[in-house]
Amino acid sequence: MIRKFFPPGARITWEIPFCSLMFGFCIGGELSFFILFWNKHAELYDTHAGIRILHPGRLMPTLTSLVSGLLLWFWVLALGCIGLAILHYASFYRESRSIYVMKRVPSRAELHVRCLTFPVLTIVIALIVSYVLFRICVWYYFRHTPEPCIPDHVIPSFWRVLL
Repeated sequence: MIRKFFPPGARITWEIPFCSLMFGFCIGGELSFFILFWNKHAELYDTHAGIRILHPGRLMPTLTSLVSGLLLWFWVLALGCIGLAILHYASFYRESRSIYVMKRVPSRAELHVRCLTFPVLTIVIALIVSYVLFRICVWYYFRHTPEPCIPDHVIPSFWRVLL
């Protein structure tokens, strides 16, 4: 069933784990926001006699500075999938899978379906998951940052529009 979305002879046992690993890095990169957030959030408080007290005048870093590198792994995944699509097309020209045979198949889209379906599907799923995680990070920032600690130059209404 799944083989019809790959070029003949494609190394599915290599491609699927590779994209799954990159997808895991993509999700892990976005979840690293929470580690960074809680490290910065802890700096807002002082502890006196075991009681956490909000230190007046301390500000949380801007949301932009906390989320600036979150999509790095998504772009790595996207570039990897683009490279995978190029390798799929190249396999018809370089290996024994003849491009001329694919051009004679009744369905003109067969070549593109076999070469692009898995890479494009992987990118689309990663984009959707990244967008949802990004929205969760924005919500989490405003939900868990004390109001006096949000910097003045952060425009909360702009970020809340995304929610």
